[in-house]
Amino acid sequence: MTPGFKPDPIPPLQHPDGLAWGDIYKLKASAATNMEDDRQDVPINGQATHLDGEMASVNVTVRIKDHDQSAIGHHYFQQDWTKKNKFSISFSIVFHRDVNGDDLVWGNDFDHSIAKKLPRGFDIIARAAKKMVEPTMEIDAYSDKPSIFSPALVSWSQFRIGREAPTLDQMLQGSTFVREGADNEGGKKLRDMVEMPDTPEGRKAFYRYQENRKRFWFFAGIQHSVDFGNSFLDVRDLRLNLPGFDYPVYHLVDEETCELRFTLKNKVTGQAYLIVVLSLDLAGVRADEFARDRKLAVINRDVGMEEEGWMRRLMAGQ
Repeated sequence: MTPGFKPDPIPPLQHPDGLAWGDIYKLKASAATNMEDDRQDVPINGQATHLDGEMASVNVTVRIKDHDQSAIGHHYFQQDWTKKNKFSISFSIVFHRDVNGDDLVWGNDFDHSIAKKLPRGFDIIARAAKKMVEPTMEIDAYSDKPSIFSPALVSWSQFRIGREAPTLDQMLQGSTFVREGADNEGGKKLRDMVEMPDTPEGRKAFYRYQENRKRFWFFAGIQHSVDFGNSFLDVRDLRLNLPGFDYPVYHLVDEETCELRFTLKNKVTGQAYLIVVLSLDLAGVRADEFARDRKLAVINRDVGMEEEGWMRRLMAGQ
């Protein structure tokens, strides 16, 4: 960034009552191992939920900061390596078939177009996200089924190789507090064999190169534990927080787009292994009240974009 340059401030947008969006409409989480199965409810800041699928067995835990005062959620967000996170999806997964590291991707996808809901200047926002967050991110925002995906080995916050043929209890433990590394000598040897760095930052940088991803295999029958969380997406306030850039996404939410879906899938076959959905529970909410609150909260979908060229200056100075 250009020395001394400070982006023009974006006025904070709040729900008309001054509360977080997640305080008005109840947040829910659910998960499944493929698109066809009914999703199971996952307690937020609660115990792990176990899923058995054709392609994988998974234990998944969802945490959202300040969602409640649960001891589990509070303790998680107090750790040195998690305290900046606004949310977390942790899971322990055992694949039933080997999967190549270059084929596995993680990200968000939608079943319907969102092009008409995207703000003016979204292309600039997307380029900023790739530059500031993850260069390997592939953003397809204007298709009938938009998506944002990155290689799984690059996007995960923490990644741990565990036991072979783990018991259910061991899988439950694996999805609790995930730290980079390995559970045993076997897992350590696997990491050493492919020269996987010991730190999350090192692993992410290493696997930005396709040739390195191709050398790694998620072997069937071995437990892999993952934590994905960051400070960029505020689920409760429905805001995108990038360095020097804070943007509300209220206007993207309506009766059709009240869900944010995270998908772990094989980019070659299209096969999904895990689907986690965070949603606003609009059951029983009157459509006119929801539309009113949404309109008042947005105020102006272009707020912060009116200052001539501020985002372009930010991008040019990177």
